[in-house]
Amino acid sequence: MNNKVGRGFRSAPLITLVTFGTDPKDLSQMAKSPIRLNMAHPNTIFRVRVDGLMPGTTYYYTVDSTDPDSNSDGVKGTVNQFTTRQVERSK
Repeated sequence: MNNKVGRGFRSAPLITLVTFGTDPKDLSQMAKSPIRLNMAHPNTIFRVRVDGLMPGTTYYYTVDSTDPDSNSDGVKGTVNQFTTRQVERSK
């Protein structure tokens, strides 16, 4: 997934918010995770666990950063996509 940097929130803890769905115009599902910033490192890796995905399905998503009150930093990522692996059947 593409990352984006949360800007505008300096003192509040940040949350990575991923909105996703199977239709790029209806990203109604959501997953989020706290961002653990380490100012000693120039880069931050954002990880969000997304559960309940169906095999062999294309999902569309965007990434955003929010404060604990769900206020966006105003820099929303573009819509991207990924496809989950098909489950192989036993022979």
